[in-house]
Amino acid sequence: MPSRKKTIALVIVIVIVLIIAVRVGIGVHRMMTKPSEQTIKPVPVEVIKATKGDVQKSLLISGVTESTNQVEMVSKIPGKIVSLPISLGSFVYAGSTIAVIDRDEPSLGYKDYVVESTISGYVAMIMQDVGDFVSPGMPIAMVVKKGSTKIKCQVTEKDLPYVKEGSQVQIHLDDQTIPGKVTQVSGVIDSLTLSSQVEIRPDETVEKSNLVPGTFVDIEIPLEVRREVISVPKKALVYKNNTTNVFVVEDDTAKLTPVEVGLREREVVEIKSGLNEGDEVVVVGVGDVEDGSQVIVIGEKDAK
Repeated sequence: MPSRKKTIALVIVIVIVLIIAVRVGIGVHRMMTKPSEQTIKPVPVEVIKATKGDVQKSLLISGVTESTNQVEMVSKIPGKIVSLPISLGSFVYAGSTIAVIDRDEPSLGYKDYVVESTISGYVAMIMQDVGDFVSPGMPIAMVVKKGSTKIKCQVTEKDLPYVKEGSQVQIHLDDQTIPGKVTQVSGVIDSLTLSSQVEIRPDETVEKSNLVPGTFVDIEIPLEVRREVISVPKKALVYKNNTTNVFVVEDDTAKLTPVEVGLREREVVEIKSGLNEGDEVVVVGVGDVEDGSQVIVIGEKDAK
């Protein structure tokens, strides 16, 4: 009987050893499998075709709008505001209704009193709300006369030589771009800020510009323009081995391509050499590919 137990134990040991040997063998086989035998999934990317166009180098500064001619619209009688048919930044003509006031005066037959704008311009400020009680002389809104808006900017000593009176500029406010012009450049450098004051006037023919006093805006001053040059978005650039490169897609393969960069915009750069017009350049998925990576193009973006 003891010999039978020994036999069973021996069989169990042999089975365990065989199981371990099989598992080790499978692991070794997987480790020795060549990468080329494994399935390589292509990397999804979006590309842009290198095209020719204009690239502009600009000076970007910030400024605050001010008014040279503004008028407060006031009530001449006491009462409750029952209507306020204006909005901030809206344009009103002289005689337009600013507010309607309910005056509780029996001698006047309880007739509503209308506050009218005395000038044509933009509503720069609204001081009261519907339901508020006003007294005589209390301001309800401020209207800035059309053509009286200016922008004050501070330009550093380093950038000042690029700013000239008469220079055309672009004023950026939210999604709106308004043309303007440099009208005054101070030659005095502030010793504390090392900057000088510059005045810019927007093109007031642009309706509903919303350039109300106190609004912060971005100013773009063109410095240099290159015409009909190849350009790509900055996000396509790859910096490796002290060189600037892009990934060009050829036959579903990403190829790391050295390029020479020229003029730079905010989002776009000029490519002086290394690319040909029509080359497909990776702009989305740049960080997921290497030189020689297999890719699949899932979209093509606009040039700018």
